Amino acid sequence: MTQPTGRWAERMAEFAEADKRTPFPKGGVVFTGASSIRLWHSLAQDMAPVPALNRGFGGAMILDVLENFEWLIPSHSPSVVVLYAGSHDVHHGASPHEACERLRRLTERCRQLSSRPRLAFISLKPSRKKWDRIHLDRELNRLARLEAEVTEGLDYLDIWTPMTREGEPPPKDLFAEDENHLSATGYAIWRDVVRGYLGSLGLL
Repeated sequence: MTQPTGRWAERMAEFAEADKRTPFPKGGVVFTGASSIRLWHSLAQDMAPVPALNRGFGGAMILDVLENFEWLIPSHSPSVVVLYAGSHDVHHGASPHEACERLRRLTERCRQLSSRPRLAFISLKPSRKKWDRIHLDRELNRLARLEAEVTEGLDYLDIWTPMTREGEPPPKDLFAEDENHLSATGYAIWRDVVRGYLGSLGLL
């Protein structure tokens, strides 16, 4: 594999070095995407005994995961890839439909791997900070759910519903002080949703 290039080259090189130091067992679960994954510090503990690898990088779009795919996924031969990304796509120029097309392409990339991992899209969260423009996140969630219903190898994990009542901002205690990233209480909801999903696959 050549050296990583582009915006995330340094971060991808760090991942590659970490992989050399501590190889990840094949058949585990790779988590990737934006800072809500990167900051999930209890991830390995929350998913135990399923091996879980955190490959989140703050600010990541679905497009970034696609462009750095070779550095994030294939060498680990995962059974599942869990993705949290898309909000940065739709808040930085891409339409929800364009972001969903990126998700479709990422699903296909996963299906082409020898381990054929399922791609689990964690729905975009109901961020208090982005509440005045949350319709963009809500629309991508709608499209991603529909996509998962008709696309082999793509699953939709709904964390929106347990985090909020429809039409109302979510409780403050689910978030850190910036009202965008999650608190331990918020991550507990994500933990239960993801573990329930992994259980449905027979991994727990």
